[in-house]
Amino acid sequence: MLLDLSFYFLGIYNKSVISILWHPTKSTNIYSMWIRDGWQALISNSIGALLGGAIFIILSRYRYNLQLYGFLILAMLFVVTGVTLLTVSNGRYFAVIIVLYGWCRLFFNLGPNASVFIIPAEVFPTQYRCTCLGISAAAGKVGSIIGQLVTARWNDSTAAWLGKVVLGLTACNILGAVLTKFWVPNPCNIDGESRTLEDLSRGKKKAQRNGNRRVGKEIASRGRGPFHRLKTQEKSVRLRY
Repeated sequence: MLLDLSFYFLGIYNKSVISILWHPTKSTNIYSMWIRDGWQALISNSIGALLGGAIFIILSRYRYNLQLYGFLILAMLFVVTGVTLLTVSNGRYFAVIIVLYGWCRLFFNLGPNASVFIIPAEVFPTQYRCTCLGISAAAGKVGSIIGQLVTARWNDSTAAWLGKVVLGLTACNILGAVLTKFWVPNPCNIDGESRTLEDLSRGKKKAQRNGNRRVGKEIASRGRGPFHRLKTQEKSVRLRY
């Protein structure tokens, strides 16, 4: 829900946002207007989204970290974008806004927008997976509806309005990072390999202990050092989780 609230508010479906970014001139020719809107959406939305999705496929083994740090990077980008909208959007440097907007789209698809499709299918216990995954998807749509309602109810089609909303949506990304850090289990082990569904169903803390124990045994069996050094190794493993 937190992701889709900001994702769909700034998404391709929100034509008023695109209009604020590009300052389009009015046209009576419907065909030319559609072509213009299509190119504007392609530049500001699709290029960053496609590039981010392609990079995510390559780095998908790190999907938990991509979700966690993706939320934090998006929060920083939202602050920069919001402040820029409030200061330079009406001048000749409005192209800066479009570049920042493209970066937001890139980190959406490189980070949480891609991972929330994958992680929920892994972390819920088998007995409740379909139900909980459906609830998770429905929560996302609730967030998208809220974003559209905000646009319809309080939109005055100015850069100042958009800047204030973007700054407000920063809180959604920060809260998303907090929830990921403390409640979402990592579906991969320290080697980047997917953990079994049985292992995931035991919970976050138990999986962490199992990972520490397994790494300790591997270090001892490989003869990499005396056993009294395992405490340091376990601390390193916890940090990596």
